[in-house]
Amino acid sequence: IGVFTDETLAELYVALIDQGDASSTAALVVGATIEDLDIEDIAKMIERTDDEQARTMYEGLMCGSRNHMRSFVGQLEALGESYEPQFISPETLASILAGEHETCSGS
Repeated sequence: IGVFTDETLAELYVALIDQGDASSTAALVVGATIEDLDIEDIAKMIERTDDEQARTMYEGLMCGSRNHMRSFVGQLEALGESYEPQFISPETLASILAGEHETCSGS
C-alpha cells in the first residue's frame, strides 16, 4: 500500500493521505478529488481506444466514479461544504451532480 513506481503518483498519494488525515471533512474532499482524477483519466482512456470490450469496462468504471462523486459531494454539502473540481471542468461536475444514482454494469 502506498508504493508506486510513478513518482507523480507517489507524491500525489502522500499529499492526499496527509490532507485527508486533517479531518473527516478533509477526507471527503480527498475522496472527491480521487474520483475527480479518475473521471478525467477514464475519459482519456475511452477516447484512446476503439476496443469495444475496453470501452465497456471503462464505461463501467466511469459510472462507478460518477456515483462515488455524487456521494462524496453530497456528504460535503450536508456538512455545509462544497467541492471545487481540480481535474474535470465545473460543467462536467455539475452534470454529474445533476444525475441520479446509476446502476453500473461492466458487461
